[in-house]
Amino acid sequence: RQRGIENLTVHHTSALDFDGEGRYDVVLGLNIACHLREDELDRLAEVCVHAAKPDGIVLLKDPITTDSVAREDQRGSDYQCFFRPRELYPRAMNRHLRLLWQGPTCAHFFPWFLKGGTDDAVNVTRSGAGNMALTLLAPALVTLDPMLRRWEKAVRGSTLAPLLATVEVVQDFYLYR
Repeated sequence: RQRGIENLTVHHTSALDFDGEGRYDVVLGLNIACHLREDELDRLAEVCVHAAKPDGIVLLKDPITTDSVAREDQRGSDYQCFFRPRELYPRAMNRHLRLLWQGPTCAHFFPWFLKGGTDDAVNVTRSGAGNMALTLLAPALVTLDPMLRRWEKAVRGSTLAPLLATVEVVQDFYLYR
């Protein structure tokens, strides 16, 4: 709303409990499926289908592995993230959703360079200067995304690889109907 967008509704709730009832043109889920167990993915697909209008789309973005090997990141009792092979999500969702398009995007551009990873990146963007910088850089990052992915691949194959996250994890966008 601060940017003049009036027809936007944001819900902060468990994705598995959301009851949207077919009223949304676009259902957007960012980094949700990676925090769900595999047996919960079917429920996520049901919720998305139920929330989207009949001609609506579902856009999900989640981290995936590129080597067909699943990985898990568990930190204490309140954080778990599943990095699944990129081909798993379309299979898991296909009972309810038809995949229209799938493509990669940079996973964590900023955390590659921050000692505290994603947590430090979030804290930086909460500061006034960090938020302003991200707002100004966001359009360029969208444009630069393919180049950044090529750069990441090149760095992973070089002696600079230890500067990046230890696991090659990217994020894929999935567009469903």
